[in-house]
Amino acid sequence: LARKPRPTAHAAKTKFIGQGANTWGTAPGPANRPVWTEVLLGSRWSMSQRGTTQPDGSFVLPLTSGINTTGTWKYRVGVQEASGQRIYPTTMSLERLPRPTLSTAGRVAIGAKTNGWGHFPRGARIPVWTEVRLPNGTWSRSQTSTTNSSGFYAIPLTYGATPPGTYQYRVAGRYP
Repeated sequence: LARKPRPTAHAAKTKFIGQGANTWGTAPGPANRPVWTEVLLGSRWSMSQRGTTQPDGSFVLPLTSGINTTGTWKYRVGVQEASGQRIYPTTMSLERLPRPTLSTAGRVAIGAKTNGWGHFPRGARIPVWTEVRLPNGTWSRSQTSTTNSSGFYAIPLTYGATPPGTYQYRVAGRYP
């Protein structure tokens, strides 16, 4: 009786809609064995992406079902053994979240106070911050705040408050 390691599969737990996601893992054994993803649609598993193992047994497959739809998607990876047996190492869930939002007044008078405001999905208090694009093209953190318990925030946009010009901002947040 020969015992060998069981195949493994991993994936991110959350991604924003439109953002690429992969599953990856290892299937010890010979190279070029079939691997595939299946997505749970209703009560049936449906084949999604196909690939093969690398010489070291590793694999990477994209998780494409539901990429532009919010919600939770259940996936599993299938590995075909040399004997023809199909193994499913684990079932995974990927939650697709709406993208965070950022709004501004658009145009304000020189020296006027203004905010950036928006929403981070999932309704939890998280740290958020604005970044401003500097003249050299790099992004610099400007102001930091925390969302309220529903995920909404308002942050002062203070960089460039006195000289005339157009400034580009973005917002970032850190989920637990």
